[in-house]
Amino acid sequence: MSVDERPIINYLIRMVVPMKREFQRQLDVSQFLHDPDYARRILGEAMTSQDPRLKEFATYIAERLPHAQGAATRPPTRAVPPAPQTLTQGVDVRPATHGDSRAQPSPATQPQKPPTSAQAPSSEEELLLARVERYRTGLR
Repeated sequence: MSVDERPIINYLIRMVVPMKREFQRQLDVSQFLHDPDYARRILGEAMTSQDPRLKEFATYIAERLPHAQGAATRPPTRAVPPAPQTLTQGVDVRPATHGDSRAQPSPATQPQKPPTSAQAPSSEEELLLARVERYRTGLR
């Protein structure tokens, strides 16, 4: 590893979680450093992010990594497949894609409150609703 790669690797590691959250994409740092096509695809996706920090990280890497130079101007080459539409009692449990708006769900689609510790969930559907609610409220 050269001295110049250390800040790039630091930024790549910082990109792993936002890429997983927004694009449901696992970022492989070693493959990124050695595969120019993979690096361009990842940076192209990151440039379309709604997260300003992720865009900043991608810009920083694109400016400093020689084999990813064209990524800042090119759109991602891989099309995002449409997510399956799964609705459970008015709760949309589809994974978010980069094109989704981050607006709050309308009151008609608000999930039910998760059961308290005194009430044990009785069905798989209630367990799913409780898990979705914990995810949305930040208790990960």
